[in-house]
Amino acid sequence: MLFSHLINLLYPNLCIVCNDTLQTGEKQFCLKCFNDIPRTNFHLLMDNVIEQRFWVKVKVERATSFFVFQN
Repeated sequence: MLFSHLINLLYPNLCIVCNDTLQTGEKQFCLKCFNDIPRTNFHLLMDNVIEQRFWVKVKVERATSFFVFQN
């Protein structure tokens, strides 16, 4: 436990979105950023955009993306 705190002091775990220090239990991004990520709601739609992207490649029954990703 002490070693873990020392490592976090030297190499803090930072949110990949806003660079704030992550709290206990947060893995890659903070709760605020997680709540601000736009959702797609594709899981509620039949023949959604993600399913259509797979149609020409492989046979899938259902596919979805929970979050919006912009590069």
